[in-house]
Amino acid sequence: MANVIDVDRIFADATQARSAGAAVVIVSLHWDNEFDTAGSAEQRSLADRLLASPDIDLIVGHGPHVLQPIEVFDGKYALLSVGNLVANQGREHPSTYDGVITLITFSPQSDGGFLATAPVVQPTWYDRDAGRVRLVNLALADPGLGSLQPDLSASLTRTKALLDPYVAAS
Repeated sequence: MANVIDVDRIFADATQARSAGAAVVIVSLHWDNEFDTAGSAEQRSLADRLLASPDIDLIVGHGPHVLQPIEVFDGKYALLSVGNLVANQGREHPSTYDGVITLITFSPQSDGGFLATAPVVQPTWYDRDAGRVRLVNLALADPGLGSLQPDLSASLTRTKALLDPYVAAS
């Protein structure tokens, strides 16, 4: 069971993590409305408030079962939702098969802190029939997966629509 979002507790936990020696603090939030690909004003308000803290370096969100944009608040990144790695919401919600694996590099700063570089996302797609996650760009290049091309192409199109310019080149 996850903790309910409590801003004061998040701040206290982040401060405690820093005091215990954490060089980077990432807050993972299960938030927003199922199937909402746009993200909400409430998410953005909370992300803005949390990332204003010197103790929080990045937010990684999940919960709506779909991808949502990556946005910058106070010079720090909030991945509003990374989508699904394993989905089973049904074929009537094709965007729930989309997800991303994200690479973020933290660079040391002169003040002793670390700053995240722009995220680079590798699109993923859950192949329900095979019961596995596929890296979209690799799967699109695989001639043995020709029957999946329409689904993979649609997934890549949805991902790029939300996450360009963060999507890794194929």
